[in-house]
Amino acid sequence: MKEVNDQSHKSVKSIFFSQLKQHKGSILIAMICMLGYIVMTLLIPWPVKFIFDYVLLGDVTEINFYYFPSDQYTAILILSASVIFIALIRGLFSYYQSWVTAKLGNKIVFNLRCALFSHLQSLPLSFHQRSQTGEVLTKLTTDTAALKDIFSESLLTILTQALLIIAMFAIMFIINWKLSLIILLTFPVIITVLYVMYARLRKTVREQRRQEGKVAARVNEVLNAIPLIQAYARESYESNRFNRENEITMEQSIHAARLEALTARTAEVVTAIGTALVILMGSIYALQKSISPGDVLVFVSYVKNVYKPIRSVAKLTTKFSSGTVSIERISQILDTKPDIVESDAAINAPIFSGALTFSSVSFQYDSVDHKTLNKVSFNVRPGQKVALVGPSGAGKSTIAKLLLRLIEPQDGHVLIDNLDIKIFSRKSLREQIGVVLQNPILFNASIAENIGYGQLDATDEQIKQAAKQAHADSFIETFPKGYKTRVGERGSKLSGGQQQRISLARALIKKPSILIMDEATSALDAISERAIHKAIDQIQHDKTILMIAHNLHLVECFDLILLLEKGEIVEQGNHHELMNSDRVLPLNNVFTVPQQAHPKS
Repeated sequence: MKEVNDQSHKSVKSIFFSQLKQHKGSILIAMICMLGYIVMTLLIPWPVKFIFDYVLLGDVTEINFYYFPSDQYTAILILSASVIFIALIRGLFSYYQSWVTAKLGNKIVFNLRCALFSHLQSLPLSFHQRSQTGEVLTKLTTDTAALKDIFSESLLTILTQALLIIAMFAIMFIINWKLSLIILLTFPVIITVLYVMYARLRKTVREQRRQEGKVAARVNEVLNAIPLIQAYARESYESNRFNRENEITMEQSIHAARLEALTARTAEVVTAIGTALVILMGSIYALQKSISPGDVLVFVSYVKNVYKPIRSVAKLTTKFSSGTVSIERISQILDTKPDIVESDAAINAPIFSGALTFSSVSFQYDSVDHKTLNKVSFNVRPGQKVALVGPSGAGKSTIAKLLLRLIEPQDGHVLIDNLDIKIFSRKSLREQIGVVLQNPILFNASIAENIGYGQLDATDEQIKQAAKQAHADSFIETFPKGYKTRVGERGSKLSGGQQQRISLARALIKKPSILIMDEATSALDAISERAIHKAIDQIQHDKTILMIAHNLHLVECFDLILLLEKGEIVEQGNHHELMNSDRVLPLNNVFTVPQQAHPKS
């Protein structure tokens, strides 16, 4: 897997060629099998030629093979048996060639899919926020599967058939160059048709694949919003929207199938014309004694095999078009660079005491025309409870993202224990920071697995201890299966308060030096909110806690409150100090003037 991670920054082409280098032995075997297949295919008509020319119409003794029997019936038996022998050997070569290349193709796609998945996780949040989930899923599954057809079928078939055509023409030119020219003159017609159809197919498939991504995105969006859709009775409305999107995909698929059929039928017509000309002119040359009847049979057989690759290529045009479009779409992701590049000199972070410093930190998102944070500075002592308070868009969550190095400051420095966090590897930094999000994210697994996600090697006892710290053990033990209870997709089998306490337990099990709570209690009922705050009070003694909130009444007991407005810290202090200030302060999500600031009546 390390190899896959190292390749996550490479393009599709780089991954493809690096895999080919690693499987030189398999490629050599495939090439040997391909050459054997070509030789056996070239030999197919020759036993019949010998029967016609030397057994039925001539003298069998003229066959210049040592120890070949002069008896006609024995010669027919041997030549007939050779047809079976050639077919058997040809089948074995074809089997091993297909098996080796299919294995190689699957390995290439496996590594490409792993590299793509790894690379997706390294991309910034901004990429995932602007990308449609369904579209990304289509690229990860459908597009990578389409590449397997190219690697294990299309490219191999085209190469084999190309070599076969060259070899057949070489033999045909030796037998009779005039007949060979007749066949050769039909090639520009077929090649022109294939080129034109391929261009049209590629355009159609590109639109089709893009539309498939939209359909997948629509399905994902609707499935995530089922409660809302049912609450507003919008099932028919959403079905109609989906049907419109799906209808476009259907029409594009039909159009692609029509182009493919047109290409194949055109190739068949040209094949028939070429075959008819060979039969006509070959028969005339045979009557004129220029060539033998057996040579005509060889020509007819080769003509069918020469045109067969062309028809195969015509049928593969759709797959090849689909594969090249898939390469383009996957390359779009692999060519997207992470915003944060790990330094080669990055060190593992020591165990933090929890002192935080923001020094003139500024940051601006690409999607907005103003700074989200503007020269923000503050200091937090180890073990303090700190609240970030302010309206939406003030920059509270951005501070948390900077601390986790999900984004980098454009100016200023973020320090932990007086050390710039840029010197630490992101993995070691994040291992010491626990995060509880406003909307808890749970996997469709057991409660124990969700808590243990914070520390993958955690024991059952550690999981239970973390649950106890988060005041989650009381409701977990009421379930029949206890910690083995599956929470459902996105935690659907649990209440919001239960989900949040499991999320807190997941953060606590890693024993973080710093705990970030991003509005973790804003949507909870009073009982769940008290349970969360009680847990925070109990774990505070050895952790620096950073809580993001909208209003002051939730953080009355905090050591330090930072009030943000428009990306700047406009006030800081404890709850008592802020309530006695003259500034308009947030209370219950509404900015109000503290009572102490009003003139006395």
